[in-house]
Amino acid sequence: MKANSKRRVLVSSLSMLLVAAVSLGAATYAWFTSNTQATADKLSVKTVKSSELQISKTTGEWGDQIHYDYVGKVLKPATSADGTNWFTAVAAGKGSFAADNAQITDISASLDGYVFKEQLNVRNNGKAAVNNVTIKFSLSETETNNGKYVRLALVPTTKRGADATVTAEDFRGNVYSSAVDSAEALTDTTGTDVVTVNAKSGSAAEITVGSLTAASEEGSAKYYNLYVWFEGQDEDCRDANAGNEMPEVTFTVTGDTAVQV
Repeated sequence: MKANSKRRVLVSSLSMLLVAAVSLGAATYAWFTSNTQATADKLSVKTVKSSELQISKTTGEWGDQIHYDYVGKVLKPATSADGTNWFTAVAAGKGSFAADNAQITDISASLDGYVFKEQLNVRNNGKAAVNNVTIKFSLSETETNNGKYVRLALVPTTKRGADATVTAEDFRGNVYSSAVDSAEALTDTTGTDVVTVNAKSGSAAEITVGSLTAASEEGSAKYYNLYVWFEGQDEDCRDANAGNEMPEVTFTVTGDTAVQV
C-alpha cells in the first residue's frame, strides 16, 4: 500500500443475546415478587473481516473472533448506580413500585445469576495509527406487554482483566436500553442520596474510541467493561412484563488508517 493513502479498516462483531423471563401473572409493581427468572442465551462475538483492529474479552487471545460462552444462564433483576455496587431486591407489595427495604441484598461480591459482566476490548495490531475508531451497535428489545427493562452498558476502563473498575460517572454515562429510559438506583441502602440512572437509546448507538497508536506502543489498545442486566428499579420490571428478549446485538468497530508502511 502506498504511503499517505487511506483505507478503511473494519471489525464487525456479532453478539447474539436472547433474554427471556417467566411470567408469574398480572401484577402492578416494579421488581419481581418471588422466584421469577430470566435467561440469557447464546452471547458471542465474532469478526467477519480481518484488519489491523483486533478484539478481545477479559481473558484469551486477541484476534478476529471471540466467544463469551454464556449460554443457558439465569438472570434475576439487579440495579447499580456506579457499576461497582450492585443490589437485588423484591417488590414491597402489589400496591407499591418500591423495593422491599428488608429484602435488599448487596450482590457486589458475586454477580452470578444477576449481571453478565465481561469486556469488549479493542487494539490496533498494525504498524500505522488508526484514527476515528468507533464502536457501533443497535439494541432492540421484544416488548412483552410493553415492558422495557433490559440494560446494556459498555463502559471505558483503564486495563484488561476481571478486576478492571469503572467510575460512577462513566458508568451512568454509558448505560443503554432499547429506548430512552431512567431508574432510581438503590444507593439509599448505603446511606447516600438516591441517584437516577438515565439510559440512552441503544437503537443506533455509537461510542467514540478515538485514535489507537501503532502496535506495541502506549495507546494502541482501549478497554471496556460490558454489562447486561434486568433493571429492577425500572417500573416496567414486573411480573406482567416478564418475557422480554434482546434477540441480537451487533457490535461494529471501525477506523481509518492514515499511513501504512
